[in-house]
Amino acid sequence: MKRAFAENSVARKATLASLVLAALAADAFWAQERPAPRAAAEACGEVTSETGSGELLKAADCLRGHGKYRESIAVYERFLTKEPGGSPGLFMGMGMAWEALNEDGKALPCFEKAVTMNPKDRDAQYHLGLAQEGMLDYESAMRSFRRVLELHPGDGDAYRNIGFIHLENEEYDPGIEALKQAITSNPKDAKAHHNLSIAYDKKLQSLLDESMIIQRGFVPGKAYSFDDPGQLRVEAISADLQRNDYFGMAIAEAKEETNLSPADPVAWYSLGTTYLRNTRKYGKEALAALEEALIPS
Repeated sequence: MKRAFAENSVARKATLASLVLAALAADAFWAQERPAPRAAAEACGEVTSETGSGELLKAADCLRGHGKYRESIAVYERFLTKEPGGSPGLFMGMGMAWEALNEDGKALPCFEKAVTMNPKDRDAQYHLGLAQEGMLDYESAMRSFRRVLELHPGDGDAYRNIGFIHLENEEYDPGIEALKQAITSNPKDAKAHHNLSIAYDKKLQSLLDESMIIQRGFVPGKAYSFDDPGQLRVEAISADLQRNDYFGMAIAEAKEETNLSPADPVAWYSLGTTYLRNTRKYGKEALAALEEALIPS
C-alpha cells in the first residue's frame, strides 16, 4: 500500500518485486519533499574573525543556497557569537539548513525564534509547522498551518499539510475537504492529488471494515428493530457507498498525479497500488503502472 506525502522526506525507487510485495503486504513508504542542493557556482566569500555580522549572514545564506548546509550552519553560529540575540533572517536561514539535513529537532527551535521575532512571517510559520509535523507533534503543526491560513487565506501548501495530518489521525472526511481546498488553490499540486487519492482509498476501506465488524456482531436469525443503531449505521454506510465511488475517485486522483509528474516513479507506484485494490478488473493496468515506476527518470 502507499503512504501520504508530507512536505519533507525523500521517495526512492524499488524493484518491481519489492513494489508488488509492498503493495500487497505493507503500508510502506513516506514520500516527503526536501529542497535539493544546487551546485556551487562560485565561492561565497572568505569568512574570518574580522568578518562583520552582515557579511557573515550573507555568506551563510550563500552557502546554504549552494547546498553547503553544515558549512552554512557553522557561519550562522559564528554570527550568533557576534550578535547573541540573532535576527529573524538568521534563525530562518539556520532553520532551513537544518530542515534540508532532515534535522527537524534542530530546525524546530530556529523556526520558533523566527516566528517569535516576526509573527506575521508566513514562511517562518509554515516551516515551523513542517518541523512540528516532522517531530510528529501534529497538534502543534495543525495550529501552525492554521495560522498560515490566517496570514494567507487559501494557502494551498497549508491546506495540503492539514489534510495530511487529518489522514494520519484517520480523520478522512476533514482530510478530504482540506485536500480539495489545496487542489482548488493549486490544481497542479501533485502531492495534494496523491494524498487525496489515498484519502479516498482509506475512506472506502474504513467504511467496508466498519460495516463488516457491525454485521459480524449481528446474531443470525435475530430480528432487529428499524431503529437499531447497528442496523442504521450499516444502512448509512451502504447509502454512502452508493453515492460515492471512492475507488473510482482514488484512481482518478492517482492518474492526475501521473499526468502532473510523468517522470516520478512514486506517482506510478501510487497509481499501481491503487489499481491493486481490484486486480481482477485492473490487473493489467496495475502491472503497467508498476513497470512504469521502474523506468529510469
